[in-house]
Amino acid sequence: MTAKLVNKLIGLGFESEKAKALDDRFDAIAIKTIFVPAGLGKAGATAGFTTATNNGTATCAATITSGTFTLPIIGLVAGDIISAFKVIAQIESAGGAVTLDATLRYTTNVAADPTDTSLGGITQISVSADTASAVSKTLATAYTVTSGQSVYALLTATTAGSTDIQVLGVEVTVVSAQE
Repeated sequence: MTAKLVNKLIGLGFESEKAKALDDRFDAIAIKTIFVPAGLGKAGATAGFTTATNNGTATCAATITSGTFTLPIIGLVAGDIISAFKVIAQIESAGGAVTLDATLRYTTNVAADPTDTSLGGITQISVSADTASAVSKTLATAYTVTSGQSVYALLTATTAGSTDIQVLGVEVTVVSAQE
């Protein structure tokens, strides 16, 4: 591989030494973006989100406080390395306050109960004007997916009267290494 690829990995949030170790260990590294449409998700524990059957989006209606939505990140395999994620959404503000939080999380199957861990979050996408949002988060530490884990995005939204949020999906930046 090349110094250009090592620099690209560093730009994706990898520490310099980890990027060099990947360069030394693997024959090929593919950097890809996985897009997961919101239509694959489900309303979370707190009411507010519904999925549309005609266009694959999810909407948080007006006057919702801390409505939650979970979106499974599909297409990952053990060994994939997640470096960043982005929420793609249209926020209808109508001059009112609207906030959207997003956390990339994973669950691990263990004997007692599955554990649930945060990889990083986007805090308070807050707007007071209609906005096409595509806010991204580079993880503080790149995360390697292991067998038996499930990665998902947890969205939490608060809307005022005459406002809503329409989520199109989540993009995840992944490095796949092949030996």
